[in-house]
Amino acid sequence: MFKTLLSIFAMSLILTGCNQPKEVEKAELDHDIKDLMALNTSYKNKEIDAMIYLNKSRVLRQQIKQEEELLGNGHTHTH
Repeated sequence: MFKTLLSIFAMSLILTGCNQPKEVEKAELDHDIKDLMALNTSYKNKEIDAMIYLNKSRVLRQQIKQEEELLGNGHTHTH
């Protein structure tokens, strides 16, 4: 099971990509770890199910972030 979590974590690193600021990347990975821990304690899953779950939670967070940006002043500060 731990090896599965490790490979999913590696895939989540790839999903995060390299074009994002480090703090954003770290926040995403922290979320992924929490999601995986919750997944691991609640029920035993196949690797593919965990990936689907992880992608869904990421998409959801991305949508929330985009909605917050739209509700804001229309622009975000990027460095």
